[in-house]
Amino acid sequence: MDKAYFAGGCFWCITPFFARAKGVAGVVSGFSGGEEKDPAYEQVKAQQTGHRESIEVSYDPQQTSFDTLLHIFLANVDPYDGGGQYIDRGHSYTLAVYYQNEKERLAAQKALDEIPGAQIALEPFCGFYAAGEEHQEFYKRHPEEFAKEMEESGRTKVLSEKGERLVRQLKSFAEEEPWYVSLLPNAAALIWETLPDLNWAGFYLIRDGVLALGPFEGKTACIHIPLGKGVCGTAAVKDSTLRVPDVHEFPGHIACDSASNSEIVIPLHKNGRVIGVMDLDSPSLNRFTAGDQTLLERFAGVLEENIDLGELSVE
Repeated sequence: MDKAYFAGGCFWCITPFFARAKGVAGVVSGFSGGEEKDPAYEQVKAQQTGHRESIEVSYDPQQTSFDTLLHIFLANVDPYDGGGQYIDRGHSYTLAVYYQNEKERLAAQKALDEIPGAQIALEPFCGFYAAGEEHQEFYKRHPEEFAKEMEESGRTKVLSEKGERLVRQLKSFAEEEPWYVSLLPNAAALIWETLPDLNWAGFYLIRDGVLALGPFEGKTACIHIPLGKGVCGTAAVKDSTLRVPDVHEFPGHIACDSASNSEIVIPLHKNGRVIGVMDLDSPSLNRFTAGDQTLLERFAGVLEENIDLGELSVE
């Protein structure tokens, strides 16, 4: 079992995003980056030791990778905040990736180079000290307090605001140019840039009786998906949103990207019939919530109200 180390602000808040990822065996909350041995939580919180609140992620390299864990980390922090994260301020809440070898350093540097202006430290790993038992798996042991922390820290509000901004931006694009060739690529890009923890986001349109690949963000994908097959084909035939917590348990799942572990698919309509689907994949298990579904169905509704298919034959 390999281990990876990240500082993502409040360790209570960052832990769940890793804990639900496929191949992760466990996540321990603790402290890294300081010189004092075995610091107390109160000392770190008071900025007395130079440590950051951090997590130790134990993972099976046969099922996931350091690159995937980096993706999860970067998708769930504010990379431009150099003074902490959300309401939690001070050095102990700043961001860092702790590398253990040259391979990890190069991977992390490459990922950070893709975020110009990111305020994320890249430092050699120099030790990890587990926090007390009361801090471990806090989101499971104290779900009400965890929800309160997410709310009071500002993370929940930020996620909600991102969703509202996502819908407003799409409306603006649709008003300027509703032609599907222009609108769908921008729609895919908006989702990709706004929602965390995704490895694919895009569209399939019905063409000659099958789902044909449309605009997307992510790795190369299946060009055709038969109607009624896989998550996308099933959602299209049933004309119903499918939120799948573990795609590997979905009968007949089509693995276009082996990194995908959960998925949500929303049918798209025009003139009273299904014309295709919007498809989002995540490397994490159980990534998509009921709140995500509500937001994405609103997003799809904007597309349906405005999209101009032109001469495209979608049937």
